[in-house]
Amino acid sequence: MRSYFYSSATLILCALLASCRGYDIRLFQGWDRLELDCCYVQYQEGMDTSKIRAAIEWKWPTVKAIQERFFPQLKDFKPLIVVYPDQESYNRSSKHLPDNALAHYDRSRKAIHVSVDASDAVWRHEMSHLYLDEVSSTAPFWFQEGLARFLQNYNTQKPTCSPQAILPEFKTWVEKNPESLALETLDLPTSVDFMDPTGTVEKTVLSGVFVYFLWTRGDLTKVMRGLSDSPRSDPLFHITYGERGAMNKLRLDYISYLERPVFNAAPANCSP
Repeated sequence: MRSYFYSSATLILCALLASCRGYDIRLFQGWDRLELDCCYVQYQEGMDTSKIRAAIEWKWPTVKAIQERFFPQLKDFKPLIVVYPDQESYNRSSKHLPDNALAHYDRSRKAIHVSVDASDAVWRHEMSHLYLDEVSSTAPFWFQEGLARFLQNYNTQKPTCSPQAILPEFKTWVEKNPESLALETLDLPTSVDFMDPTGTVEKTVLSGVFVYFLWTRGDLTKVMRGLSDSPRSDPLFHITYGERGAMNKLRLDYISYLERPVFNAAPANCSP
């Protein structure tokens, strides 16, 4: 199983198969399912469905805003969500993941696993993984994780072209250790080894800072539109078109951003 997890006995039991919008939904033994207007939900038997509905309906406006602004082509897509009654229950069921995982996206099932009481930031993070994978299943790690980190901190209450803040921990990293984020080439992380915590943190920070840099330039929208039209393409192609000079300029602009960073920026050339 390939998963993206949100961080600060594995449920492989008996699987029943059900078809949903072209996907096979495996229903774990001891679980049940329901369909909401927004999504398909699997939940542990015994959970109060009225509480599940209320929790998801409360959180969904912020998820819907992310979908509408960054993944508009998925307006009719109903994702699969596996919910747990609380964080403790999720942790007990996710011992195959690092201890600090708060939720995760399971690419093999195209589903997020999350507790109903997880924060809105956790839901936005994992839903961004799910949505991006639906648009472009080959997007590299740096864009998958960088976008998720950006969107977990995204304030959906603000208008589209408003300033958005970088994650506080990324801000601290840029202020204290910018040289570790500098690039001699646009060789961004394509994967990570979660068994290497130090390396994973460094690659995650680099990915998040670089995607935020693209946001400040107004390039994130170009990338999202490009991936929608050409799902298997390199995200940076939609900014540089593969031209060596354009790629080097982008790298130098990024170095300049690290030297004079802005941590609460509106996207350049934004049209509401």
